Amino acid sequence: ANIKSRVTACAPTPCNSSESSNAVYVNRPPTISGRSPADGTASTNGSPSFSAVCSDPERDSCLLQFEVYRASDSQLVGSGQTGWLGSGSSGSWSPPALPAGEWYLWTVQAVDNRGGISGWAADWAYRVGRLPAVSIVSPADGAVLPTATPVLSASASDADGDELAVAFEVASDGSF
Repeated sequence: ANIKSRVTACAPTPCNSSESSNAVYVNRPPTISGRSPADGTASTNGSPSFSAVCSDPERDSCLLQFEVYRASDSQLVGSGQTGWLGSGSSGSWSPPALPAGEWYLWTVQAVDNRGGISGWAADWAYRVGRLPAVSIVSPADGAVLPTATPVLSASASDADGDELAVAFEVASDGSF
């Protein structure tokens, strides 16, 4: 928003005035919304795309700056930024591949093209998990069964210690 100001000075008598005026620009910082992935997301995707929406009160262009830290030791593992975005637009950035088995904290700030800065948003957690191991225990591969409704058993484990659910599917034609 533009603001103009004027000052007038008078000598006591008679009032011979002189004026000076100027215009200034009020630049409020941009805001951040619509962050993704959500806080606490756990995924096996070690190359996530972090995104947010940048909005500027004066409708200035803005960019988003991202940082990702390893949660265990607060070590910065990646940082980057988007190009210039229109106010109200979403932007995203992907860090270098994040090793599995770790929690990470990610944050973002917005900067407008007139130098307004939002400040860093609260840290959000993102976990890169490892895939669980699963194997069929019985019946053995190639077994000849006396029934079309066998009892199935499996073994599953998770290196991250996550609780697992095991689901079975059976097809007589191998169509899955």
